[in-house]
Amino acid sequence: MPKSNDTTAAYNALFQEHEPPSVGINERRGGHFMKVDKGQSCHVFAIASAPTWEKSNEVNVAYSDIGTDRAVQRTLRELEHNEAEEDKKERNRDYVIQPFPEPSEVERREERMSNMKEILDVRNLQETVLPVENMYLCGGFREGKMTPEHMWVEDHTNNISYDTFIDRGGIAVVNKVGKDGQPFKPGCEGHAFNGKDIGRIKVDGYTYGQLIAIASGAEKKPPFPNSIANTPQVLMAMETVKLVNEALAKIPGPLLTEDEKRVVNAVQEEQMKKDSEPEIKKVITDLQQPEKGFYESAMAKYAEVGRLQREAARTIVGTGFHPFVKLNQELNDAIKPEQIKQSKTLKEAHGHFETLINKINELEEKKNTLPVEYQDKYQEKIDTLRQSVQNEFDAKVKVRETVEQIRRAATNYLEWSNQNATGWRLSFLSHGSYGRDQAQKLLDMIKNEDTPMANILKVANETVNTSGTNKNSFSRYLHDELNGTKLVGVDSLAQKFKNYKEVMNTKLRDETEKEEQNTQMRR
Repeated sequence: MPKSNDTTAAYNALFQEHEPPSVGINERRGGHFMKVDKGQSCHVFAIASAPTWEKSNEVNVAYSDIGTDRAVQRTLRELEHNEAEEDKKERNRDYVIQPFPEPSEVERREERMSNMKEILDVRNLQETVLPVENMYLCGGFREGKMTPEHMWVEDHTNNISYDTFIDRGGIAVVNKVGKDGQPFKPGCEGHAFNGKDIGRIKVDGYTYGQLIAIASGAEKKPPFPNSIANTPQVLMAMETVKLVNEALAKIPGPLLTEDEKRVVNAVQEEQMKKDSEPEIKKVITDLQQPEKGFYESAMAKYAEVGRLQREAARTIVGTGFHPFVKLNQELNDAIKPEQIKQSKTLKEAHGHFETLINKINELEEKKNTLPVEYQDKYQEKIDTLRQSVQNEFDAKVKVRETVEQIRRAATNYLEWSNQNATGWRLSFLSHGSYGRDQAQKLLDMIKNEDTPMANILKVANETVNTSGTNKNSFSRYLHDELNGTKLVGVDSLAQKFKNYKEVMNTKLRDETEKEEQNTQMRR
């Protein structure tokens, strides 16, 4: 059948059975629709969401046995009661037969929660890969039943609920959770369960299969709340689904002949005219040769594509995170190029650069531990990260080059000023002590390798701002260093240099603000 438009090919291959394309009837709204493949049941998802049918069946069988003994005992008691009442009626025709007593609210609640605890025992056989402090396995009960009619999970820590249904093509997402004693409507239900008819029992967190199902099948984007979206487990689940979808994209659809296409389309068109499920099925059973043969061969091709898709998807997903996904996550956790960007000094940046490059080289050596088909993809990630680290370091070196230009400008300015602008009169008129003090301050800051480069840029900009524009001012020395021009000593500036100081102020201010933001000094 078609895949659900609300989810991904990965979800269909992993959690839905393959069935021949078929038309369904919308009993609520009327009309027809193309059915999607049947998926995992609500209780299988809530308990484990196992990505293998063998494990799903194991969970389903265990769930089916829950509450059976108590139900059988109750049925036997009801039979005994009814027989006893009949005997009383036979002995006394005026006797009014009494119905078998329904359990009290307290008794019903106790039995339901006892069954929920048995369900928890099945859940506890599954591995929790993402621990969550306040997460609950939930069951909704209706019509006095003792086992849940529907099941879902509520993540109270992150305020989100997930559920599915066997005829649903994905995972329903509700951005809220229920409260004890109050009604709650999970995503797959048309009506809320009464508060007294909901059982919640605490679990340790998400299973591997639940993360994969949500990552591939969540009907709302993003699939996970921000509070857990960047955890390694969720990131690995997202990467796993990405790998599965990439693999599935390489599997071509069924290559039908023109006759096969014609018959399949004709069958679906005829089914759309029918008003009941038996009539829809009869369209297929009434086929005669050669149409019957064309239809059956087309369905066999659909089935083979479905088999190949499930095989490819489950090979990647397995029962735990794929080696490529785990190694890829190890890269993501270990290599943080932003550490260089956030470095306040070149010394700090260089330290991070060496550490990151060494770690990249170390992780690159693990490439050969991966299956051959994933080695190039892993190398591509290595190369991208190595280039990103290099780019961040180059950007930091460029900032340091500006600092070095400031150092040369301050040095040259001081040399000239000390020789040509000494004494009381000159100090306070043409080339005062303030300029020399600022230049020396810059040199002292630069000499200290632990001085944040943003601070040096800021002081340089302040010095330019207060500097004059005469032919031997600090602003001209710095302009010449930054731009490679010759304004120092020039008596009359050309028109294009008339506002050189304002241009420099803007440039230095922009560089200062950028460096402050990168190093988180500006918030």
